[in-house]
Amino acid sequence: MITIRMEVRTSGWIGVGWSPEDGKMMNADMVILSGSSLRVKDYLSIGTTTPLVDTISNIEDVDSGRDDDMTWMVFSRKLETNDDDDKPITAGPMTLIWAYGNSVSLNYHGKSRGAKTVTLIQDQPKAPSFDRGSPKVWDSSFNFPSGKLSWKVAADLITFRLESSAEGWVGIGFSPEDKKMMNADMIIISGQGSHLGVADYWSVDTSKPSLDSYQDVQTISVGRDGQGVWGEFSRKLDTGDDEDKVIGSGPMDVIWAYGHSYDIEYHGPHRGLVTLDLMTTEDETGPREETVPTDWDGSQEFEGGSFSWKSTWDSIIFKVQAETTGWVGIGWSPEDGKMLNADMTIMAGENLVVKDYFSTGTVLPRPDTQQDIDVLSVSDENGVKEMIFSKPLNTKDDQDKEIEIAKYVTVIWAYGETPDIEYHKSNRGAVKVLLIPEANIKNPDDALYTKLEDGAFMRDNKIFERILGKYYPQNTDGYAQVGTFYYKNGGTFIKVDEEYLPATKEGFLIKDNFFWKYGKPYAHAGNMYFEVNPDGFYSYQGYEWKDGVRYHFYEGSYLPVNEDGFGFIDGYYWDGKNKFGFKDGEYLLADPNGFYFYAGYWWREDLRYLMKHGRYYRT
Repeated sequence: MITIRMEVRTSGWIGVGWSPEDGKMMNADMVILSGSSLRVKDYLSIGTTTPLVDTISNIEDVDSGRDDDMTWMVFSRKLETNDDDDKPITAGPMTLIWAYGNSVSLNYHGKSRGAKTVTLIQDQPKAPSFDRGSPKVWDSSFNFPSGKLSWKVAADLITFRLESSAEGWVGIGFSPEDKKMMNADMIIISGQGSHLGVADYWSVDTSKPSLDSYQDVQTISVGRDGQGVWGEFSRKLDTGDDEDKVIGSGPMDVIWAYGHSYDIEYHGPHRGLVTLDLMTTEDETGPREETVPTDWDGSQEFEGGSFSWKSTWDSIIFKVQAETTGWVGIGWSPEDGKMLNADMTIMAGENLVVKDYFSTGTVLPRPDTQQDIDVLSVSDENGVKEMIFSKPLNTKDDQDKEIEIAKYVTVIWAYGETPDIEYHKSNRGAVKVLLIPEANIKNPDDALYTKLEDGAFMRDNKIFERILGKYYPQNTDGYAQVGTFYYKNGGTFIKVDEEYLPATKEGFLIKDNFFWKYGKPYAHAGNMYFEVNPDGFYSYQGYEWKDGVRYHFYEGSYLPVNEDGFGFIDGYYWDGKNKFGFKDGEYLLADPNGFYFYAGYWWREDLRYLMKHGRYYRT
């Protein structure tokens, strides 16, 4: 990972890029800040024209701003993004290009541009490897999503092997007071190249942990390759250090976490807690039983397989099965149920590797820059491939779809005949599923509230509304406010001029048979909202709609559509683009002169013609 700060004395846009050796724009990888909202985006330049926004954004906007006449941006990206539109940032000299403009919108930079050869990363030697007597047999082990912890106790010393298939850092911790990070003793593997190492840390809260004053961990070996990162290290059961926890017999809370950057950064959903007795020799080689549900909220069969799901407070677990010898995948799609901008999870390869993917269309999807799934189990038995994984309902990743409570989700599935991802042929489909009904949401505090007859809840003589599993106090008007919305008795409202008006959860007012937002009327269809024109029509699925009836618009008129999708005017049928004739149950495309061909003749207005030398003659 590399973080770059750029600041320019301008009130307009600014940009930096990595160029071919000529220091010009052709095939340059760029990052540009523009617009009044100070948006930082990933770009590709194909020449001396305005660059194009990358299909896949591989940058993280850390900070950006404009103050008086100074504009700045701070962003991060991986050194190697595996995106064809990005340039790898490598050790040694690279050609850096820069430019800025005098307008907030991206426009021609004039003479405000340049190029310079710089070294962003110094050459790094291969990571060191130590060998101080790794145990040949481990006492026990524990598999966590995308990783494994093994250990062996000898006399007053305990030795660990910690490994993760993630590309970044990984760590474990002992005995947090809040079963999270408070006052936890941690050991973390991080860094890259000559800086890859194992270190002793102490955490006081949910912020980034600090290095211990006394390093009581001895590194045995550490390494990183295409399969992930690992380290073997030892420490005394009782180090005598106030910032270390004593490891003794009996149950002990052990936390684990990993991230996708080499340096220690926020782990996101990739963390957990397990209770272990590190002094036992019981082997635990697979996922813990409580990790994989024994009952599921629901399941859906498809041709050749099925998927099941189980929701928790802030995440969801999926089990996907398919009768195949190849890859298998599931995804969350836009409303059309197709692949464009779909969020996917796919298991592929001989080793059954499960990854988070993003699809840009009907091409092979690419692994997400940010991997937001935890793999719980994979198997290939009796001709059935199976994967079980969990993911947060909202990963806050632009390449993931939020799984919303009480809303239908379009789930797509596919599988192939080869281990590696290839074209699925007909082995694919889509279905709309209500994954998380509001009634399924369990709040740990539910027992503290008493439900009243009107649907509200009481606690400590105060009245609350329960909204998507959480409790919010009512105001003096009897409404609970969440953001810009108000709730009462299961209804959603917006407050306008001291009046509470019915609204949808998306923020549309309900009035005069329309949905209103920003003073404009909308109609609702297919879980989406469409702006209504002055004639009272809205466009949806290739038609104009009004009062539930389909129309085609033709030369200023709205034509009611028949069950075949055609409107009728002046003796012809209209599909929204072309005129058609109709004979014996068949629609026949008409030429610009209104003639259509049927049974060896040309027809118009039920009259028959022959064509000779480009002219029509009646017969």
